[in-house]
Amino acid sequence: MVAKAKARAEWVDGFLFVGNQLALDFLNTRLILAGGPQELLTDVAALERWLVAAGVLEPARRPGWRNSAKGRQSLKRLLSFREKLRAEIIRREGGLSISETFLGELNRLLESHPCRMAVHRGGKDLSLGLVFEPRVPDDVCAPIAAAVANLLAVVPKDRVRKCESATCVVHFCDTSKKGARRWCSMNLCGNKVKVAAYRERNRSRSP
Repeated sequence: MVAKAKARAEWVDGFLFVGNQLALDFLNTRLILAGGPQELLTDVAALERWLVAAGVLEPARRPGWRNSAKGRQSLKRLLSFREKLRAEIIRREGGLSISETFLGELNRLLESHPCRMAVHRGGKDLSLGLVFEPRVPDDVCAPIAAAVANLLAVVPKDRVRKCESATCVVHFCDTSKKGARRWCSMNLCGNKVKVAAYRERNRSRSP
């Protein structure tokens, strides 16, 4: 059973967090909003902000790559990986297996950018978490690759799905007890779809 995620704001610093999995929140950095398709990771500074908003990077540890060519190249590779992940998630939602090509690339990232884990104390409780101390731009691959590996190997695939709104591209992990979540968010798509259905029913009843 998927563990229930801790409640948090849907939007943090301009980024959407409704995926209940870091890998899906990363996937959801490209959206379709009212004005059309929108890329949220527009530059390295935006990537840094997303890492902070996602709780992966401490604000005080922000690296100084935002104006470097290596930082821009790393972001370009990361966005390419994101779109490959999107294709694989859609492929799996259609009943197919994750491709060997993608698994090979993921395993190469995991080998090249391993994550260090540490146990943290929070009052009387202990928790296990990533230690993310980026030194070069490609280090951002470490937490993302680890999150993708967890999503594909640990999270039940029937709990990962796309919002049912035809115009939405947001994916999420359904952590509800019944597994009946249909929308990325009631605030974003759920209410809109319900209002549209209500208006359509009223039109059909009109003489």
